[in-house]
Amino acid sequence: MSIGARKPVLPVIAVCCVLVGWFAWSAVPALAVAPEASVLESAVAQGSTVVSLKGELSPGGGSGPLTYQFDYNTNGTCSVVKGSPEEPPFQQSTPSPSVEVVEGKQDQVTAEAQGLEPNEAYTFCLVATNASSEASVSNEITVQTGDQAPSFSEVAVTNITSSEATVGAEVYPHGEVTTYRVEYGPSNAYGSSTPEASISAQHGPAGIQAQLTGLTPNSEYHYRIVATNSTGSEQSPDGTFTTGETVAVGGQGLPDSRAFEMVTPPNNEDANVYIPKAMEANNSEGIRSNYLFQVASDGSAVAYIGDATLGGGNGEAGRGIGSQFLAKHLANGGWITKSIQPAGVFATHYQGFSSDLSVGVLVSGESNEPEDLPLSEEALDGDYRLLYARATSEDAYRPLFTKAVTPNRPSGGFGDNGGVSQLGAGAGNEPVFAGGSNGFSDLLFEANDALLGGDGVLETELESDVKGEIAKGENENYLYDSAQGHLSLIDVSPEGRVLPGATFGAPPIGNPTRNPPNFGGAISADGNRVYWSSIETLYGEGKIAGERPTGLYLRENPGESQSPVVNGRCSVPRDACTVPVSGGEAQYWASAADGRYAFYTEGEGLYRFNAEPEANQVSREVVADPSAGVVGVLGVSSDGESLYFVAKGILAGASSEGAKTVEGEPNLYLWRDGAAPVFIGTLSGGDGSEVQPFSGIPSQEPSDGYFYGDWQPGLGHRTSRVTGSGGSVVFMSSQSLSVPGYPHGYPTSGNDEVYVYEAGSNSLFCASCGSTRGGASGYLPIGWDDSYMPQWVSEDGDRVFFDSGSSLVPQATDGNQNVYEWEREGSGTCTTGSGVNGGCVFLLSGGTSESASWLIGASESGDDVFLATRAQLVPEDQNEAFDLYDVRVEGVKPVTPPLCTGSGCQGVPSPPPTFATPPSVTFDGVGNFTAPTSPVVKAKTKSLSRAQKLSDALKQCRKKSKRKRGSCETQARKHYGPLKKARKGSGTVVKRRK
Repeated sequence: MSIGARKPVLPVIAVCCVLVGWFAWSAVPALAVAPEASVLESAVAQGSTVVSLKGELSPGGGSGPLTYQFDYNTNGTCSVVKGSPEEPPFQQSTPSPSVEVVEGKQDQVTAEAQGLEPNEAYTFCLVATNASSEASVSNEITVQTGDQAPSFSEVAVTNITSSEATVGAEVYPHGEVTTYRVEYGPSNAYGSSTPEASISAQHGPAGIQAQLTGLTPNSEYHYRIVATNSTGSEQSPDGTFTTGETVAVGGQGLPDSRAFEMVTPPNNEDANVYIPKAMEANNSEGIRSNYLFQVASDGSAVAYIGDATLGGGNGEAGRGIGSQFLAKHLANGGWITKSIQPAGVFATHYQGFSSDLSVGVLVSGESNEPEDLPLSEEALDGDYRLLYARATSEDAYRPLFTKAVTPNRPSGGFGDNGGVSQLGAGAGNEPVFAGGSNGFSDLLFEANDALLGGDGVLETELESDVKGEIAKGENENYLYDSAQGHLSLIDVSPEGRVLPGATFGAPPIGNPTRNPPNFGGAISADGNRVYWSSIETLYGEGKIAGERPTGLYLRENPGESQSPVVNGRCSVPRDACTVPVSGGEAQYWASAADGRYAFYTEGEGLYRFNAEPEANQVSREVVADPSAGVVGVLGVSSDGESLYFVAKGILAGASSEGAKTVEGEPNLYLWRDGAAPVFIGTLSGGDGSEVQPFSGIPSQEPSDGYFYGDWQPGLGHRTSRVTGSGGSVVFMSSQSLSVPGYPHGYPTSGNDEVYVYEAGSNSLFCASCGSTRGGASGYLPIGWDDSYMPQWVSEDGDRVFFDSGSSLVPQATDGNQNVYEWEREGSGTCTTGSGVNGGCVFLLSGGTSESASWLIGASESGDDVFLATRAQLVPEDQNEAFDLYDVRVEGVKPVTPPLCTGSGCQGVPSPPPTFATPPSVTFDGVGNFTAPTSPVVKAKTKSLSRAQKLSDALKQCRKKSKRKRGSCETQARKHYGPLKKARKGSGTVVKRRK
């Protein structure tokens, strides 16, 4: 066949296709016509929870089945918001009845929407759908439901003890500000009530809890909740409960009418609060940090480290070291939390806070982070680190100086979170914050650069006899006071010369690259007195071997002009002046709050310096002569008249109440303003250099560094604290010390115990012993911060707070570390005759968590105790993360979810309404409605397992750059890795989460 014979094939195919298409088209029935637009005639509120609806349907050119529903919403439109889930509160609808319609007729339909939220605006429309799923939507009508008095659900009593109980419930305020109280008493006449608390004008339930205190043991009580809004008042049904028997030691409830207040927001995106860094802590599972955890002195605020959330914090801060948060207590109860971490800056962390947490000092900027911009326009950009002061209620950062610190040496490695090498005074290219006056009006810092002249960096404001004297040595260190933008030099000799190579307070003892300097009390409360030491760097085998002080000085009025020096003395008393305290290797230890007194050692002798000697006084007073063999100072009272110190010798005339000191061993003494020292007890040498849970860290040799103990000079490594009055000292020891009931020494079994000494009665108590069992063990967490140490003891000395991995009370059944409170017998809940070994021990952290709980710190009064735990101590805590709690005296749990900014909180959604099926619908058609179908209820999403969460988190990490991926994966495994096994009894069991 020729090629030309094949041409007729295409027309034949075309004809076939046309025929096939015609048959297919003829087999399809005529398409249904979409319903005409329905009409919503009316929507009328019937009281506070019901709206009656009426509308008209139009079939749109044909007869057949037609379904309809009334859709509504609370966002101003009845339609579904694009991209939003089709679930409450985004859209609701009545069930969809079906009706046979007749062409050309308009059929009237009615329905009721029930179970609506009172005092809420709803927008309604009528939606009609035919058999082909073609729909039409009517006009919209918005109607406001009526007001309603409050209502209740889930009323219950929990935490019943012999003297306390907690009443909880869900209260529906129905869109109005609502107040509530709990009435209680021995009959249904009640007679007592809790203070009124308020709930914000919200829709949906608010979880409330109220603490009933002062109850009679083994007694029946009646109770009810009374809630009131502007519409009216409602009462919950009368309920009853019976208090328990009196328990002697410790009790089964919280002491001192305490209650748990959840500080971190309940809906916090499963963000973890980090835990204070420690080694060898049993089953902690938390993310350790040695950055700042600090409690305001009055307990009204707390600063902590935690995971960033979508709404706050910097997820890249320090690559896995967390973000700094600040929480404040609200006047009407509850907490508000916000991130104070500068966003988008990697190498940034806080080095200190004022006592009320109103001002923070942070360091920012680093050579290997070129993307980190300065935090202030006043700061110069460049390859350096800068210190900034920030009012925590604001977003502005004020640099303490505006000239870059010359990076003469690379940063050191003190602390494994990128800290600074502490060569006594700011070695490396990072300035070191050394503390501040009250309110942080004056801020001290050390820098290895001449910021006020000498190399022409800035014009100096010093007098001509000082100007130009600053040396230019690369390894020297200078001391500065920054006050209201004014920079003053501190390390000026009595003759008016600048002494480069200095530190505030005293240099570290031992290895200077590992151990911190002593900044404790270096600046007085008013900022007018600053103690500092000139130092000499020692070298050996080509490296730094240590430092030694070459002189101890007091700088007075540092913000003023330098006084002219005449015959070696300042001629103008009110001007800036340097007074010599002691020459040679004088080691500073502590000072009074006003700076009048300072304590220091020369050799093995201990002395008190008096900056204001009267006519018959000398400026140097001997506390213990060199024969005493003084090893260190535990602390000093605020007025400088009481001092606790350790010496290896037997002090002449020391009062010991019959106890015998041990020559050559570290003996603890109390010295009071010139009186003979009082012997307290013989300690262990390890108390000054090694303490749990750090016993696994080498510390036997000075070259090893990492010393932690009672008389360590660095505030961040010290485990002893003296109350402001000097009436008590809390410390740790593994020695068997004599306490009530154990005149020959409490059997510690070699464990560290927490002891408290009361000077008024000359009594020593073991706070962590807990019972008559030996070797209970406890420890005081260190602060890691050179300018701050946590509060562990109330200022009256009656309460001590600590951690212990032992079960000190029967309620601690988890076998993990918990937080405890010790109360001296005869104070607070520990009534006379109810204590053991002179006091009572109470559990503060629940005692049933599968992870360790950690003490963060306490207020000066001891009324607020903060802890980090995974235990869910209040009903609103439904996450598995570490949260922060305040165990607060007379505390009230938040009546609404705690407010927060920058932490991803969301309000409580309104409950989904219910609908009544219309009993009948009148229309001019044939037949009746088919049975209505039940509304579809969306199943609650099942929580992901830890393994699923870990898998998801690792997937997200793979999306990051290689530089960031490693730290991301490490954090993910810490958060969601498999649970550890917890010991219980003699066996080992795996604990599962609920």
